[in-house]
Amino acid sequence: MKPVDLLPAAPERWRPAGRGPILLLCDHASNFIPQSFASLGLDGDRLNSHIAWDSGAAGVTRMIADLLDCPAVLTTASRLLIDCNRDPADADSIVAMGEQGPIPGNAGLDESARAARAAAYYTPYHDGIEDARKAGASTIKALVAIHSFVPVYHGTQRPWHIGLIHNRDHRLAESLAPQLAADTALVVGDNQPYGPDDRVYHTLARHAEAHGLAALMIEIRNDLIASEADQEAWAARLAPMLLATVKGLEARKAA
Repeated sequence: MKPVDLLPAAPERWRPAGRGPILLLCDHASNFIPQSFASLGLDGDRLNSHIAWDSGAAGVTRMIADLLDCPAVLTTASRLLIDCNRDPADADSIVAMGEQGPIPGNAGLDESARAARAAAYYTPYHDGIEDARKAGASTIKALVAIHSFVPVYHGTQRPWHIGLIHNRDHRLAESLAPQLAADTALVVGDNQPYGPDDRVYHTLARHAEAHGLAALMIEIRNDLIASEADQEAWAARLAPMLLATVKGLEARKAA
């Protein structure tokens, strides 16, 4: 495919006029790949697997946004085209080898092809986040990114139901963790199953940390949000906790 064939993919703007205090993000919301990419040479099972998207995360994101009247920005194309939560300069922003084998359509891309992917998918998403942050400047106090993870990775079972990923600013994680831990059946990961050293904090570093906003990445095990009912349950669990957490930040600031 020639770079000129790529058309910019606008992100999904959910509840853009929301007045809640959190800007919600979903970096891996979709597994959509345009027909012109010929599925990157992958079969349907792999295109529906975790390598292509964070299944369930988009539903949870939208539902929390609705419950809290918060704006949300979501990707509209698969991370196999380019991972919007990576710096485009990183070699693995476009993966050529996944957990289950190669990605034929990503092999041997030259710099012009990589730049075209970034322009079509990465840049519109991040421009959308920046626009939403500026539009909500008077009300938005925190950015929260919703992700999901697989129960087993490279043959290793992951015990966590949910993980709180935080970097320089630990306030949201430190407030949310004890609220979640009140349910003794939950196994809550602290910078697990990923942490900032895994370079998963790109979006939040760029749009939250760089502007002095509180930030948190939430990872939910994807078998727990496989159905719409499961997504609703997790949204209903997390929404009041997140709201209490952000209001607590503001209360401490005002004290």
